[in-house]
This record gives sequence, structure tokens and C-alpha cells, in this order.
Amino acid sequence: MKTPDMNDTQPLPIIAEDSGIRIVSAMTSMQDDRALMNAYDEDNPIGATLMARASNLGEVVELARQFDATVLILDHQMGRGLDSGELLVTTIQKLRHNPEHPIITIGVCYDPAWAKNFIEAGAFATINGPITTGEIARLNGLLPGLLQKAYRERQSPNYINHFTDSAVRALDSTDWQRLKINVWGPKGGTGVSFVARELAVGLGVLCDRNVLLIDTDMNGGAIASYLGLSCERGGLFKLANLFHANGHLTPLMLSQCITPYALGNRMTNLKVLTGNISMSTGGDPIFLGNRGIQFANALVDLLNTMNWDFVIWDLGKSFHVPMHLVPLKRNDLSLVLATSEKVCAIQVMYALQALSKHVAISPDRFRLIVNKWDDSVGLDLKELISTLKLPQFARIPMEEHQVLSSLNHGRPLVLEHPDGLSNAIINATTGIFPAIGQVWNSRGGKAPNQKRGLAGLKLTFGRR
Repeated sequence: MKTPDMNDTQPLPIIAEDSGIRIVSAMTSMQDDRALMNAYDEDNPIGATLMARASNLGEVVELARQFDATVLILDHQMGRGLDSGELLVTTIQKLRHNPEHPIITIGVCYDPAWAKNFIEAGAFATINGPITTGEIARLNGLLPGLLQKAYRERQSPNYINHFTDSAVRALDSTDWQRLKINVWGPKGGTGVSFVARELAVGLGVLCDRNVLLIDTDMNGGAIASYLGLSCERGGLFKLANLFHANGHLTPLMLSQCITPYALGNRMTNLKVLTGNISMSTGGDPIFLGNRGIQFANALVDLLNTMNWDFVIWDLGKSFHVPMHLVPLKRNDLSLVLATSEKVCAIQVMYALQALSKHVAISPDRFRLIVNKWDDSVGLDLKELISTLKLPQFARIPMEEHQVLSSLNHGRPLVLEHPDGLSNAIINATTGIFPAIGQVWNSRGGKAPNQKRGLAGLKLTFGRR
């Protein structure tokens, strides 16, 4: 995924000379530890100071903040024995998005394969270990420019703040519940995948919630393209094959099939189970009939045992397809999309009647999102809501060109400069997670001041 554009012609932020370059090191090699001490004594060409040394990875973040570091020099072997280096990645990310100022990580690689791992984790550069005078000279040449790059990233309008622990606690203190949410419409072209993408990114990226976005459109899923993701991890198709081969699903199987969503070098809390890119794959016997029902139920069962804050299902049109019907029957909330096209309203009406009559799906778990709405085309909004007998959850205006451009470029609108369309999307999201309004307003957007929520929603349905 491409990093957000940086305007190299903008004025560079000034780093005060008296602040210098303050380094914290985290090394397993005593020899390399001494090499850094000798390199950054009182007389060095870039005026850097070695402030402290961490003896274990767990103390790095606190130590770096305590000494107001600007640079961490990190030996990858500090992450040895940890759960797939998760703490190492988290450490690099916390420092890169340190609230006061960025703290950049320079990885020390004793294994060349780790150079790529460091960069993917969010480090700004790597040097080779053991640390020689040549590597120190190369590092000295890199550091001033890398610090400027880090500050430029922080000043970019596309920068997404990584929340501090206190900010996360503040968001957690607001009134919200974990939900499994379907985004669905019985007619094509209503914007289901667009809305599902924006909700998932708003919750998982802007608000740091643990979010899983699932593409189960059996007519051909587009979420991977709309987020600029690769389908190389296999997604839904691979997971279905794992289920039928083993007779059950586990969190490990799911983790093998989902794709993390990243902004540049920063991983986010949004994960994606990519869909079937072609209709022919969606018609595979593993998704049809009793086999499809078994897999869909097993996936819902698995997700109900896991600690996702939100699971967003991007559903295809037909409720006769198991991968569409089972989530509609079992998940907590279904956001039904209707547009200002009369035929769309009619199809939504008949679909809801059929679901209520033949499948016994309770209508109190459905909410209406009026998407691509245009008052001038002759359909009355009050009449639409009255006919469908669904409360309006949100209304999103008609901005077809803007939406298509964002889909083609794989860039969610809630990550762009706030405008009328993204304000409407955030307004919808506040009904699920009210605290997103605080986040959005801090980015210059206009979120509603009133508290919105899912009044009357019976959340017990999601545990069937």
C-alpha cells in the first residue's frame, strides 16, 4: 500500500539545535553496546547523545519517553521468544506515533532478512550488525534527514494519530457495545461495499477499535480492490476450504486468511477477510447448500467467541445464498441500503417482507441507510421510510464522482480532508460508536453533538 503523499516542497519543521538528537539503545550485544557508547560520546559529528540503554524490550517505550528520545536503535534479537515479534512491532509503532513528537526506530539487523521486517513494522531505516565504524558513519548520514521525514509525516494532513493509552481509555469510557454488523441491500449499485469500507476504516483506523471487515459478496467481492489490498492470503475461499478439510474453524485458521490494513508503514487495528474476486469462485460447492450453511454458521460461531470490537460484513444481494442469509439471521444489526431510485425502494420492501415471513428474522435488527440520496428526483423520503417501516439510521448524499474516485484509488473518504460526504458517513458511524465524533472533530470535521445510539436494538440476537 502506498504511503500518504508528502509534499517535499513544504517548509521543513525546525528541530531546535539545543534539543539535539537523543538516542536510546536496546542491544543484546555488549560489543555493539560499547560501539554506540564510543560513537556518541561528547564529540560526534551530528551532536547526538546516547541518553539511556534498555535491557529488555518491555521497558523501551517508557525509557524513550522518560528521556525524551528522538531515536531508538533497536536490535531485532530483543524480540526473540516473543509472540511472533508482536511486542517489537507494537514498540516501534508506539514510538513512531508518540503524542509529543515522533521517535524513530533504526533497526540493527544481524540477519539480512530482518531489514524488510523492520521497515514493515514501521522503522525508518536499518543498519547491519555487528556495528562497525562504517555503519556508524552511514547512520550519522541518515539520522538528520530521517528525523525531518518523521516530523514531515506528523505534519501531513493525511497523518492519522495513533491514540495514547489515556485517549484509548477515554474512548472506551463512552457508551458503546461490541457488534456484528451486516451492510446489505437486495439491489445492486446501492453502495454496500463503499459504506462497509468507510464504517470499518472509521472504527478500525480512526478509533483504533479491533475491527474485522468480511467480504462475503458471492457475486464477486470488491473490498480488496477498494482498500488497495492483495488477496494472496486466500481470504474467504481459503478459510472455507480449511473448514471443510478439518470440520471446524479456529482463531489460528482465521489469522492465516486475514489481511492487515496498513497506512504506509503503520499497521492499524483493521483486519480484512478478503472475498471471492469472481462470481465463479462464489459458486463453488463449498459455499452452496448445506456445506455453505455449515461454513457460514461455523464462521459466525467462531467470531462470537473472539474479542473483535466490531465485525463488519459486506453482504451480497440475494438472501437465498448461505453466506448472505446466515449473517442476516444471526448478527446483531443489519444496515439496509436504499437509494432515491424507486425500484430500489420496492426491492427493499419485498425483501424485508420475505425475510420476516419466511425466515422469521426480527425487523428490530434492521436499520435504514438512505444512500446516494437526491431530493430532486421525485421520491419522497418520508414516504420511503413509512413504506419500508424502518427507522432512518443515516442519510448519505449523492456524490457519485467522488465515491467512484475514492474506490478506484483505494483511498477511504474518512481518511481524506473532511467534507459534506465524509461528515455524513461519520454521522452514520456515531450511531455505532459515538466517540468517533470526538476524533472526527479533532480532524476538522463536523460530527453531530447529540449522542446517537441504537435505541431499542436487542443485542441478544447476535448470540443465536
